[in-house]
Amino acid sequence: MVLKLLQPQAASVDVGQTDGCGLGRVRHSFFMLLEHFNSFAYSAAADPAQLEQHVLQALASRKAYYLRPVPMLSFLLDPRYVGRTMQMSPTELACAMVLLKFMVASHDVKSALSNEIYENESYLPANFWKDISHNIMTKYTSFRARKRGALKLPISWAEATAADPNSWRRTWGDSVPHLQYVSVKIMRLPTKFGAGERSFSNAASIQTKMRSRMSYATFHKLL
Repeated sequence: MVLKLLQPQAASVDVGQTDGCGLGRVRHSFFMLLEHFNSFAYSAAADPAQLEQHVLQALASRKAYYLRPVPMLSFLLDPRYVGRTMQMSPTELACAMVLLKFMVASHDVKSALSNEIYENESYLPANFWKDISHNIMTKYTSFRARKRGALKLPISWAEATAADPNSWRRTWGDSVPHLQYVSVKIMRLPTKFGAGERSFSNAASIQTKMRSRMSYATFHKLL
Protein backbone atom coordinates (compact mmCIF):
# COMPACT_ATOMS: atom_id res chain seq x y z
CA MET A 1 0.00 0.00 0.00
CA VAL A 2 2.82 2.39 0.89
CA LEU A 3 4.51 1.84 -2.47
CA LYS A 4 1.27 2.55 -4.35
CA LEU A 5 0.63 5.59 -2.19
CA LEU A 6 4.05 7.13 -2.80
CA GLN A 7 4.55 6.10 -6.43
CA PRO A 8 3.32 9.43 -7.90
CA GLN A 9 5.45 11.31 -5.39
CA ALA A 10 8.58 9.45 -6.48
CA ALA A 11 7.87 10.48 -10.08
CA SER A 12 7.37 14.14 -9.20
CA VAL A 13 10.06 14.83 -6.59
CA ASP A 14 12.70 15.69 -9.19
CA VAL A 15 10.33 16.92 -11.89
CA GLY A 16 11.72 20.45 -11.88
CA GLN A 17 15.17 19.22 -12.82
CA THR A 18 14.35 17.04 -15.82
CA ASP A 19 14.65 19.69 -18.53
CA GLY A 20 14.20 23.38 -19.26
CA CYS A 21 10.43 23.01 -19.11
CA GLY A 22 10.22 21.52 -15.63
CA LEU A 23 9.70 24.51 -13.37
CA GLY A 24 6.05 24.93 -14.31
CA ARG A 25 5.41 21.27 -13.55
CA VAL A 26 6.59 21.59 -9.96
CA ARG A 27 3.41 23.33 -8.77
CA HIS A 28 1.33 21.11 -11.05
CA SER A 29 2.81 18.03 -9.36
CA PHE A 30 1.52 19.17 -5.99
CA PHE A 31 -1.97 19.50 -7.46
CA MET A 32 -1.69 15.96 -8.79
CA LEU A 33 -0.37 14.62 -5.48
CA LEU A 34 -3.20 16.24 -3.55
CA GLU A 35 -5.77 14.73 -5.91
CA HIS A 36 -4.07 11.33 -5.65
CA PHE A 37 -3.91 11.33 -1.84
CA ASN A 38 -7.51 12.51 -1.52
CA SER A 39 -8.83 9.72 -3.74
CA PHE A 40 -6.47 6.95 -2.59
CA ALA A 41 -8.01 3.76 -1.15
CA TYR A 42 -6.34 3.66 2.26
CA SER A 43 -5.91 0.24 3.86
CA ALA A 44 -8.46 -0.81 6.45
CA ALA A 45 -5.68 -2.42 8.49
CA ALA A 46 -4.95 0.97 10.00
CA ASP A 47 -7.31 3.83 10.77
CA PRO A 48 -7.98 5.10 7.21
CA ALA A 49 -9.11 8.56 8.31
CA GLN A 50 -6.12 9.04 10.60
CA LEU A 51 -3.67 7.82 7.95
CA GLU A 52 -5.20 10.09 5.30
CA GLN A 53 -5.00 13.07 7.64
CA HIS A 54 -1.35 12.31 8.38
CA VAL A 55 -0.49 11.99 4.67
CA LEU A 56 -2.25 15.25 3.76
CA GLN A 57 -0.55 17.10 6.63
CA ALA A 58 2.82 15.78 5.49
CA LEU A 59 2.09 16.92 1.93
CA ALA A 60 1.06 20.40 3.12
CA SER A 61 4.24 20.65 5.18
CA ARG A 62 6.38 19.57 2.24
CA LYS A 63 4.61 21.99 -0.07
CA ALA A 64 5.18 24.90 2.32
CA TYR A 65 8.88 24.00 2.53
CA TYR A 66 9.46 23.30 -1.16
CA LEU A 67 7.35 25.82 -3.05
CA ARG A 68 8.79 29.25 -3.68
CA PRO A 69 7.63 32.15 -5.90
CA VAL A 70 9.68 30.91 -8.89
CA PRO A 71 7.77 27.59 -9.37
CA MET A 72 4.49 29.42 -8.68
CA LEU A 73 5.12 32.05 -11.36
CA SER A 74 6.42 29.39 -13.75
CA PHE A 75 3.15 27.51 -13.34
CA LEU A 76 1.13 30.65 -14.15
CA LEU A 77 3.20 31.34 -17.27
CA ASP A 78 3.25 27.75 -18.51
CA PRO A 79 0.91 27.37 -21.53
CA ARG A 80 0.25 23.73 -20.63
CA TYR A 81 -1.76 24.77 -17.57
CA VAL A 82 -3.65 27.83 -18.78
CA GLY A 83 -7.40 27.23 -18.53
CA ARG A 84 -7.07 24.29 -16.13
CA THR A 85 -9.46 24.01 -13.19
CA MET A 86 -6.60 23.81 -10.69
CA GLN A 87 -6.04 27.18 -9.04
CA MET A 88 -3.38 28.45 -6.67
CA SER A 89 -4.26 29.98 -3.32
CA PRO A 90 -4.51 33.80 -3.02
CA THR A 91 -1.26 33.82 -1.03
CA GLU A 92 0.60 31.86 -3.70
CA LEU A 93 -0.82 34.08 -6.43
CA ALA A 94 0.25 37.22 -4.56
CA CYS A 95 3.81 35.88 -4.16
CA ALA A 96 4.00 35.06 -7.86
CA MET A 97 2.78 38.54 -8.83
CA VAL A 98 5.37 40.19 -6.58
CA LEU A 99 8.10 38.20 -8.36
CA LEU A 100 6.67 39.06 -11.79
CA LYS A 101 6.66 42.80 -11.04
CA PHE A 102 10.14 42.61 -9.55
CA MET A 103 11.51 40.88 -12.66
CA VAL A 104 10.03 43.40 -15.08
CA ALA A 105 11.20 46.31 -12.91
CA SER A 106 14.73 44.88 -12.98
CA HIS A 107 14.55 44.59 -16.76
CA ASP A 108 13.44 48.22 -17.06
CA VAL A 109 16.42 49.29 -14.95
CA LYS A 110 18.76 47.16 -17.06
CA SER A 111 17.36 48.68 -20.28
CA ALA A 112 17.85 52.19 -18.93
CA LEU A 113 21.44 51.44 -17.91
CA SER A 114 22.23 49.84 -21.27
CA ASN A 115 21.78 53.23 -22.91
CA GLU A 116 25.08 54.14 -21.24
CA ILE A 117 23.70 57.48 -20.05
CA TYR A 118 23.83 56.33 -16.44
CA GLU A 119 26.55 54.21 -14.89
CA ASN A 120 24.47 52.67 -12.12
CA GLU A 121 20.95 52.51 -10.77
CA SER A 122 21.47 55.22 -8.16
CA TYR A 123 21.77 57.85 -10.93
CA LEU A 124 18.49 56.95 -12.60
CA PRO A 125 15.76 59.62 -12.26
CA ALA A 126 12.69 58.57 -10.29
CA ASN A 127 10.45 59.09 -13.32
CA PHE A 128 12.49 57.18 -15.92
CA TRP A 129 10.29 55.35 -18.43
CA LYS A 130 9.45 51.81 -17.37
CA ASP A 131 8.21 50.28 -20.60
CA ILE A 132 7.54 46.71 -19.47
CA SER A 133 6.27 47.63 -16.00
CA HIS A 134 3.53 49.78 -17.53
CA ASN A 135 2.29 46.96 -19.75
CA ILE A 136 3.01 43.69 -17.98
CA MET A 137 -0.31 43.17 -16.16
CA THR A 138 -2.29 43.86 -19.33
CA LYS A 139 -0.18 41.30 -21.20
CA TYR A 140 -0.52 38.79 -18.36
CA THR A 141 -4.31 39.13 -18.32
CA SER A 142 -4.47 38.70 -22.11
CA PHE A 143 -2.28 35.61 -21.87
CA ARG A 144 -4.40 33.94 -19.19
CA ALA A 145 -7.64 34.87 -20.98
CA ARG A 146 -6.29 33.82 -24.42
CA LYS A 147 -7.53 37.08 -25.90
CA ARG A 148 -4.65 38.65 -27.76
CA GLY A 149 -3.42 38.21 -31.31
CA ALA A 150 -2.63 34.63 -32.27
CA LEU A 151 -3.56 33.48 -28.76
CA LYS A 152 -7.20 33.63 -29.82
CA LEU A 153 -6.62 30.67 -32.14
CA PRO A 154 -7.61 27.29 -30.62
CA ILE A 155 -4.59 25.61 -32.22
CA SER A 156 -2.24 27.74 -30.11
CA TRP A 157 -3.56 26.02 -26.97
CA ALA A 158 -3.81 22.48 -28.33
CA GLU A 159 -2.10 19.90 -26.14
CA ALA A 160 0.42 18.99 -28.83
CA THR A 161 1.20 22.67 -29.49
CA ALA A 162 1.83 23.51 -25.82
CA ALA A 163 3.72 20.29 -25.03
CA ASP A 164 7.05 22.12 -25.24
CA PRO A 165 6.67 25.51 -23.47
CA ASN A 166 9.97 26.86 -24.81
CA SER A 167 8.99 26.12 -28.40
CA TRP A 168 5.50 27.51 -27.72
CA ARG A 169 6.93 30.83 -26.55
CA ARG A 170 9.06 31.19 -29.66
CA THR A 171 6.08 30.47 -31.92
CA TRP A 172 3.14 32.11 -30.13
CA GLY A 173 4.72 34.36 -27.51
CA ASP A 174 5.06 37.32 -29.88
CA SER A 175 1.46 38.22 -29.08
CA VAL A 176 2.57 39.15 -25.55
CA PRO A 177 6.20 40.25 -26.06
CA HIS A 178 6.76 41.71 -22.60
CA LEU A 179 5.45 38.57 -20.95
CA GLN A 180 7.43 36.44 -23.37
CA TYR A 181 10.64 37.99 -22.08
CA VAL A 182 9.75 37.19 -18.46
CA SER A 183 8.63 33.66 -19.34
CA VAL A 184 11.86 32.82 -21.15
CA LYS A 185 13.90 34.38 -18.36
CA ILE A 186 12.24 32.48 -15.54
CA MET A 187 12.31 29.14 -17.35
CA ARG A 188 16.08 29.54 -17.70
CA LEU A 189 16.54 29.86 -13.95
CA PRO A 190 18.53 26.96 -12.50
CA THR A 191 16.55 24.42 -10.52
CA LYS A 192 19.54 23.43 -8.37
CA PHE A 193 21.66 25.56 -6.07
CA GLY A 194 24.87 24.44 -7.75
CA ALA A 195 24.47 26.69 -10.80
CA GLY A 196 23.69 29.68 -8.60
CA GLU A 197 26.73 29.06 -6.42
CA ARG A 198 28.91 28.89 -9.52
CA SER A 199 27.52 32.23 -10.67
CA PHE A 200 28.46 33.84 -7.36
CA SER A 201 31.94 32.34 -7.62
CA ASN A 202 32.32 33.74 -11.14
CA ALA A 203 31.12 37.15 -9.96
CA ALA A 204 33.69 37.17 -7.15
CA SER A 205 36.43 36.38 -9.67
CA ILE A 206 35.32 39.13 -12.06
CA GLN A 207 34.75 41.98 -9.61
CA THR A 208 37.69 41.95 -7.21
CA LYS A 209 39.34 44.59 -5.03
CA MET A 210 41.49 45.50 -8.03
CA ARG A 211 38.38 45.91 -10.20
CA SER A 212 36.10 47.63 -7.71
CA ARG A 213 35.37 50.56 -10.07
CA MET A 214 33.97 48.35 -12.81
CA SER A 215 30.66 49.69 -14.15
CA TYR A 216 27.42 47.75 -13.82
CA ALA A 217 27.08 47.38 -17.60
CA THR A 218 30.60 45.95 -18.01
CA PHE A 219 30.19 43.62 -15.05
CA HIS A 220 26.85 42.32 -16.37
CA LYS A 221 28.34 41.63 -19.82
CA LEU A 222 31.26 39.69 -18.34
CA LEU A 223 29.05 37.70 -16.04
